[in-house]
Amino acid sequence: MKQYRIGCGGWHSLWRNLAPTMAIFNAVMFLANTLLVYVNSHCRGKAVRLRRERLMTEIFRAGRLNTRQNRKLIRRQLKDGLRPDQAVLDRYLGVFMIGKPCAFAIDDILQRLRLRL
Repeated sequence: MKQYRIGCGGWHSLWRNLAPTMAIFNAVMFLANTLLVYVNSHCRGKAVRLRRERLMTEIFRAGRLNTRQNRKLIRRQLKDGLRPDQAVLDRYLGVFMIGKPCAFAIDDILQRLRLRL
C-alpha cells in the first residue's frame, strides 16, 4: 500500500491523491449489516409483537375508543406499518450513501433473513 505524507498541500492534496482509489464499499456493507440487525431485532417475532401492542396501548391512551373493531383495524394497520419495506431503506440511503445508488434492495435484506412476510 502506498503511504502518503501530509506536506505542503495539506489535507486537500491528500484527499485529491486518495479520492480516486477510495470506494464506498464499507458504507454499503455497514448499511446492509445495520439493516439486517434492525430487521432481525425489531421487525420479527416477539419484538414486533411487543412493539405492536405497545403502540396500540399508546393509541388507546391518546383517546381512541377501545372496541373490538378498532383493535382489529389498528392491529392490521400496525402490522402493515411495521413491516420492513423499501421506504425504510430509502430513508437512510441519503445519509449513508451520500446520493450514490445502492447495490441492494430491501428484498435482498429480507431474503437474507429468510423472512416470509
